[in-house]
Amino acid sequence: MKSSFRMWLPVAAVFLAGTLWAGPFEDAEAKAKALFDQGKFFDAATAYKSILSDHRDVLKADPEKAYAVWQGFGESLLKDGRKDQAKQAFARADAHHKRKGETAKNIPEPKSTNMYKLDSLKNDKAQDLYRRGAAFIEEKQYEYAAMEFDKALGIEADNVDLMEIAGIAMAEVGDTWFEKALPLMVKVRAARKDAAMKPAAWLALGRAATHVKKPDFALAEESLKMVLKADPQNFPAILTMGELFLIHGEYKKAIEWFEKAQKIEAANLRVLWGLGDSYAGLKEHEKALLFYSQAWDENPENADAAFRLGVGYKNVGRPDDAIRFHETAIKLDPTKAKYHLGLVEIYLPRIMDFSARKHLDQALALEPDNLLCHYYNGLFLEMRRNIAEAIPEYALAATGGPEMIHVKYQLANIYAAVGNSFPANNFSNENPADKMEYLPYKDVKRAYTLYKEILAINPKYEHAAEIQPRLAAIEELLDTQRTLDQLIESKIK
Repeated sequence: MKSSFRMWLPVAAVFLAGTLWAGPFEDAEAKAKALFDQGKFFDAATAYKSILSDHRDVLKADPEKAYAVWQGFGESLLKDGRKDQAKQAFARADAHHKRKGETAKNIPEPKSTNMYKLDSLKNDKAQDLYRRGAAFIEEKQYEYAAMEFDKALGIEADNVDLMEIAGIAMAEVGDTWFEKALPLMVKVRAARKDAAMKPAAWLALGRAATHVKKPDFALAEESLKMVLKADPQNFPAILTMGELFLIHGEYKKAIEWFEKAQKIEAANLRVLWGLGDSYAGLKEHEKALLFYSQAWDENPENADAAFRLGVGYKNVGRPDDAIRFHETAIKLDPTKAKYHLGLVEIYLPRIMDFSARKHLDQALALEPDNLLCHYYNGLFLEMRRNIAEAIPEYALAATGGPEMIHVKYQLANIYAAVGNSFPANNFSNENPADKMEYLPYKDVKRAYTLYKEILAINPKYEHAAEIQPRLAAIEELLDTQRTLDQLIESKIK
């Protein structure tokens, strides 16, 4: 009996170890599935979301598990009546499916494709892809259309008609698709010539040039003016003009354009947010709050409207109201990282409050490729003296577009060895001893490049007055170094 008991012990140990290792994830997944089966779809969605953050390492290592959780999350959201959020979850499920080398499962089929044809296309497969894209356009599913047109361009890359259709669809989707839309529309312009360019093509070119990572403000303004020349009341062109000047830091000009847009569509969310953001840029935060409040009043079920209002309250020094509306945004749309990041920004200065870490983990679980997540992770690390670990996080985030201007500034300050300010924190460049900790990371050439990029994006950036003398000092240093190098070289010769 003793002997058999001893033999059983190693087997039991292995069994129990395996159970302990796998159990927490499996238990959490089973709980989420049970809630779904009971018809408690909101609770099921919440449970699946918790799995994403609580078991992030497991999901990172296993795309099949990641797919199952995101798929369950999407199905719960869909049953709970949140179609747009479910679509986001399904897209992320498909991304994990692709990690396994399998085709996406959640892309819908367009209702009918037979009625569409692009005569200039020669390849049958490209024609089929165009038909699918055109059908998606008819159904106003622009992202799926852009995906199909992009595949067709992989077959007939030089077809100008296809480039134009694809570029317009991509600009309509926006976000990361602007990066693909811009080169396409530049090629279309070169092929068509200005006289033959349609307003829709000019608009796509203008919008893409405004919203890419490295905006071309001159091209954007020129293109949008061509649209307005043909149609002075073109709402998207007027709105984009406002966004262009907002990004470039010309807040008063931005307000003028947003007010023109407001006369056409008074309750448009992007117009109200644009006005709010412009007044925030002018530091007129009470005025900004009025527009954010109006946007929320018009759209009380819109998560972005709740989030912007939360930001507005934070800017006027009302953190409790800010937290409440950020939490409302999370309830309305549990798939977005930025709502959690809004709370991270509020909680970070509270040194003993661990809520920042909790929401940062949730944001990273939801959108591990979101550059803002890496910015805030860098901020979290730097505030805790982990400068070496913060730098790669900042460097990744700084590859983003104009919205990452603060990241570039944070990183440039590290490379310039001036450090960053964290008032009331136990680590800040305001403390001479803490400032010394930046010296090992000094790289004036990198600092110079980043500072120049910042001023190219927004010459009126809020820290421009601090950047200018730093640039002058670095230029003087580099000139001295060049002179010294030339002197040494001449002596050697």
